[in-house]
Amino acid sequence: MPWVKSFDRDAVLDKAKNAFWALGYEGTSLDTLLSSMGIQKGSFYATYESKHAVYLEALNRYIGERFREFEALKNAYGPLAALEQHLAIVVHESTGPTANRGCFLVNASLELSPKDASVRAVVKKALSTHEQFYLRMLEAAKRSGDLPSSYDSEAKARTLLAMVLGLRVMARAGASPSTIRAVHNDALRTIRAN
Repeated sequence: MPWVKSFDRDAVLDKAKNAFWALGYEGTSLDTLLSSMGIQKGSFYATYESKHAVYLEALNRYIGERFREFEALKNAYGPLAALEQHLAIVVHESTGPTANRGCFLVNASLELSPKDASVRAVVKKALSTHEQFYLRMLEAAKRSGDLPSSYDSEAKARTLLAMVLGLRVMARAGASPSTIRAVHNDALRTIRAN
């Protein structure tokens, strides 16, 4: 008789996401994953192909959540204020009690992208979309007159992405809150006209 799924897939996937985010792919054994998800091995294999498949689904879920947050900021604030709010969230996450978890996307980029083409493709697309969010906000600020027409939005969007990714790595490595805030201040200067 086939296994019948008797769990909330979204809730279970959130638990898997948190396990992978905290421990990494290699650090999360199948037993740890099953325990974190609160499901049995039979239910796991009846629902998912493998640990790797769950990882990809959890990573995509995390990315989707982040991009929905970006859109909510875009809809709630003007373009520069949305970027400032985004940077404030990054700093809060990078100095709070879970700072050592870093960013799940950045963690995936560092741990698996070099050796896993499927993860690399997800990461590459997500980073491109992330940069495009910055570019859209900076271009909107130029159109509204908050930034001068000479402002190089493409270069600044790339710089901003590099700073945020670097900040996430620094936070994971245990950088002090004052160091994180210094990088944040530099990022704020990047989105302001010189």
